[in-house]
Amino acid sequence: MAAPIHADEHQLLLEEGAQPAGGAGRKVRGLVAAGALLGLAAAGTAASFAGAFSAQHPGVATSSAAQRGLVAEFEDTGIFGNLSAFLEFPRGIGSDGLSKATLEGMFDGVMEKTGASSNLTKSEAAAYKGRFVDAVLNSAGDSAMETAQTAIMEEKPVMPEKMAAAINAADLGYTVKPVATTVAAAKVLLGLRVPRDLKLEQPARTRAVFPETFDAREAWPRCAGVIGRVYNQGHCGSCWAFSALQALDSALCIADPRFNESDSSLSRGFTASCVYDRDGCQGGYPPDAWEYVQDTGSIPSTACVPYFAEGAGSEHFQKNGHSPECPSTCATGSGLSWSSSLYRPLNAGLGGAEYSSFRYMKKLLFERGPVSMGMPASFLSSYKSGVWSAGCGTQPNHAVTAIGYSGDDYVVVMNSWGAEWGDKGTFKGDPCVISVFWKMGKIDMDAKGYVFASA
Repeated sequence: MAAPIHADEHQLLLEEGAQPAGGAGRKVRGLVAAGALLGLAAAGTAASFAGAFSAQHPGVATSSAAQRGLVAEFEDTGIFGNLSAFLEFPRGIGSDGLSKATLEGMFDGVMEKTGASSNLTKSEAAAYKGRFVDAVLNSAGDSAMETAQTAIMEEKPVMPEKMAAAINAADLGYTVKPVATTVAAAKVLLGLRVPRDLKLEQPARTRAVFPETFDAREAWPRCAGVIGRVYNQGHCGSCWAFSALQALDSALCIADPRFNESDSSLSRGFTASCVYDRDGCQGGYPPDAWEYVQDTGSIPSTACVPYFAEGAGSEHFQKNGHSPECPSTCATGSGLSWSSSLYRPLNAGLGGAEYSSFRYMKKLLFERGPVSMGMPASFLSSYKSGVWSAGCGTQPNHAVTAIGYSGDDYVVVMNSWGAEWGDKGTFKGDPCVISVFWKMGKIDMDAKGYVFASA
């Protein structure tokens, strides 16, 4: 994994000659909130939990009753800490002698030592225990102790009911809903793989003036359907492909009015299958998609190569899929020929530079359209409404697409988890969640036009 990166928004804006909104006292809404609370691996005591919470919420008024209540609600529990450290095998029993009853006793011991069960409803605790026991019993050939240590951490629910209620009462600027999905299952959909040698570029100083609010769907109304089209990546860690192609689709439409039909869409399935030789469901990097198109010269439409992963917006957290072989013909029954379904977005792969400055993102949005971006999203599945700020400053693991902004308050983002998720497939993100974004090459049209590779 790459070293953690994040956007130091105030510093970047100051370097570019701008002032952060509201001055130094600007309230940043709960910089880590759910992400930090659930991700505090070492938070096994009240002191460490409260200290970590305060350190990761520098912009939140720690004196507020709501904030104190949120910390107090969870300071004595180990549900968000390293439960594996409290897991013990009964003496005299080897891995071959483990039974359901023995594993249930081990689980109950962890709950008792950490107080973790106090933050779970009875049904949540029972389901958690069942998943833990099944994971260990079904791990033939693996070390039972190692499997148990992994399972006690990864079979936790992402957002327990009590946690959701406490966050919603704490006025963090956003609301969440309970999510029974396990931590392990949620990870499957977070497919951003950031290079170890990532180096963020520093944009040139600019005095450019941008509108206070901006929405690419309104700026290019004939492309609103393309820019705002909601996709579902299904049971596959292909968020990187959806993010890259949401930006590329938008750029094509903005460049040429022919790419604005109801079926104007580049194939996410082709991208996930071909860029990494069938490994696209295991994650990827958006610029790699643009570079692949640049190197090969073309990419088919979704009508030619439909997306292969299925699943409603809430279901895709439950299982994973694998991409099929890279196709060279259109799907049977599509009625389309391969040569007439290939698009040629010239120069798209000549970009790929990485940035994190919110001001520079605004410039790209205003001048070019939607921007592919990476963010921390380990608990984004629980988002319901408001301006999401959980996880700021932590490792980015999910790729999405920025399509607008409102002052320095938030960026409007398209996700790829279906229309049933969030605000009809979109959400508002605090600028602090912008860990990195990518500048795609500017689409160029030659004398023949870019649309069909066979033209």
